[in-house]
Amino acid sequence: MLALILRALLAVLCGTLIACSSEDGIDVADRGERDRLYDQAAADYKSGRVNEAVQKLTQAVAIDSDHAETRMLLGRVFLEQSGFSQAKECFEVVLKHQNLEPRDEFLARICLARTLMTPGNVMDLERAVDELERVRKIRAEPRVLLELGKVHFYQGEREEAARLFDEALGRDPSLTRASIQLAALHYLDGDDDAAIRVCQKGLDQRFDDRELEFLLMLAWRRKHGEYPGDLEARYELHPGIERLMDQPARFVEVAKEVGVDLYSGGRGSAWADFDGDGDLDLAAVGNHHANALYRNNGDGTYTDIAKDAGVSEPTDGWGCLFADYDNDGDEDLLVVRAGWEGEKPNSLYQNQGGGKFRDVSTESGIGKLSRSGLGAAWADVDLDGDLDLHIANGVGALLPDGRINSLYRNNGDGTFTEVGEAAGVAHSGAAIGCAFGDYDLDGDPDLYIGQLGSSNVLFRNRGDGTFEEVTAEAGGQQPLRSYVPFFFDFDADADLDIFATNFSIFESFISCRINGSAPTDLDRPALHRNNGDGTFTDITRRAGLSLSFGSMAGNWGDIDNDGFPEIYLGNGGPPMERLEPNALLYNNGDGTFSEITEQTGTGHLGKGHGTSLADFDDDGDLDLYSPNGGYYIGDRWHNALYRNDGGNSRPSIIVECRGVKSNRNGVGAQVFVQMGDRRYLREVSGGQGFGSLSQRAVHCGLGEGATRVERLEVYWPVTKQRQVFENLPVDRYIVITEGEAEPKIREFRGRRADR
Repeated sequence: MLALILRALLAVLCGTLIACSSEDGIDVADRGERDRLYDQAAADYKSGRVNEAVQKLTQAVAIDSDHAETRMLLGRVFLEQSGFSQAKECFEVVLKHQNLEPRDEFLARICLARTLMTPGNVMDLERAVDELERVRKIRAEPRVLLELGKVHFYQGEREEAARLFDEALGRDPSLTRASIQLAALHYLDGDDDAAIRVCQKGLDQRFDDRELEFLLMLAWRRKHGEYPGDLEARYELHPGIERLMDQPARFVEVAKEVGVDLYSGGRGSAWADFDGDGDLDLAAVGNHHANALYRNNGDGTYTDIAKDAGVSEPTDGWGCLFADYDNDGDEDLLVVRAGWEGEKPNSLYQNQGGGKFRDVSTESGIGKLSRSGLGAAWADVDLDGDLDLHIANGVGALLPDGRINSLYRNNGDGTFTEVGEAAGVAHSGAAIGCAFGDYDLDGDPDLYIGQLGSSNVLFRNRGDGTFEEVTAEAGGQQPLRSYVPFFFDFDADADLDIFATNFSIFESFISCRINGSAPTDLDRPALHRNNGDGTFTDITRRAGLSLSFGSMAGNWGDIDNDGFPEIYLGNGGPPMERLEPNALLYNNGDGTFSEITEQTGTGHLGKGHGTSLADFDDDGDLDLYSPNGGYYIGDRWHNALYRNDGGNSRPSIIVECRGVKSNRNGVGAQVFVQMGDRRYLREVSGGQGFGSLSQRAVHCGLGEGATRVERLEVYWPVTKQRQVFENLPVDRYIVITEGEAEPKIREFRGRRADR
């Protein structure tokens, strides 16, 4: 009786029973043990004890590797837990069985197709189509048409996808997922009327589907300019999260106008003056596209010279960072590769001058290891005057390669040595992003790692190039689904706090839109306030940041020059139908934040990734760059550049630190600004967020009515030297060279609209 009950349970879990394999070669005792393990695993799986289920199923497979029933359940478990390679293997084993019942082949093939449709190194959309076409011949159910439509949608074949979604809904009008897919497709095609019609028809079948309500809101707003307007009340979503306030800055989207609207599966971005002509250039990488290197033409426009410069390949960059790793006075370029794609070497391009780069990946040692890199950051971890490099390879923990993070020590001769294990940071968790920052103000860079699916990790630098993990005693573990972190002085108290993004599911994001807060603590980011004694306190809720976003990227900057930095998040997720805007979170200056995305027009919907901030037009305020694009070839978007046109009269300064005995980029130098009784910190960064680099020269807002900078102090960790400057003019670009008594000062070349 127990066996029959558990078999029935498996039918609920998998949709049908899988026929047992031939018992040839399996003796009675082994067969009994296999069945016992299988039955226990099915019970564990039903109760949510996934690890226990996997362990027992693995033992059962070791007894009988060809048992289809065991393999099928194990494949389903792996698929739900993102073990895509293992799931694929299980389903393929099932399909090798001769005399497989049609119903069993149906389930195995549809599960295999879903595995092949998932982002990662097993994705094969063409094969997924083939598997689903075979399934359709067995039984052309509406859910098969839905899955087949999704594959064509992912491939960018929208006409065929729409036809299949329509056919699925014609056979089963209550198939909500087909309505959602079709509505999103129409919205992406700009057909708001069709999107609205599909949403309303779907909601007539099921009134409580919030995804349909959210898509309807997007289409209705774009068509009618207001929401809900005269929309019937039964279709309303009732969003209520944003707090109305005076607009702190005016933004205008100008990416196409200035020439930086890369069309790709947008990934990392980085700003620096790579050609030494005094203005900011831009690198951008993206899935499904060659790297872009935009040279600033000096007239407010950019030209992509990546191919001529020798940095256009490869086409699978995920992060990119400028750094003068060889201390020769010009900016070199790192491209972090692979991400979810599996093992590939990273690329390092040495600046040769004259707009040319040379690929030194292999000879430098950076490209010798093949790992699944994503986030990266430069810092002088051993304080020897040159830049070392940390790369988060934790995507590999979610993929079969399972690689640990890398720390490359700069040997000072153009080469690097991988020293992660010796330095104590060879972490093997699911690390996606990383950031350096001297949180304890002892003069050396500490390391914080964001992880997807487990606690974040804080490593304290011992001062000798090695690290110790201090997360338990210092705090900073949250959130548990983090993509990227960064250090910043959010409360203007002259020490570094930590913000870590969270990747919430879409249902949690929509729930937050309605209720004004994250449904659970698993669905919010984390703001860790530095207590000044080597510990942190999680103040997310009291700061007003208990909000749900599917954040894949994040960065920070003071957009209104009041001295308190804002947070800009790149949001979304792999599903094509997840149309979630980026988010701009305003720092109120009192320890709290407010979301102001809608009123500032900065909420791009296209799967935000490597966000970065820079004063590209040299007018004293920070502009926002948003690389956009999803994982699939059909989910490409144009990158967005939001030019900050002011909206306030507050002055600022931008401080560039040039190292002499320290690294030439000044990475790790600490800039303290004193204005009245307020003293805050800006630390020169070597990269953070989604493998991205904001303008390295630090932007310092000075607040309302400031006419002079009372005190500017720069601390150089390598030499322990402090340079102090007083009574400096405002609205200036200031260059401070290590050891030089006088800074170089110039006016901003651009002109803000409010000046």
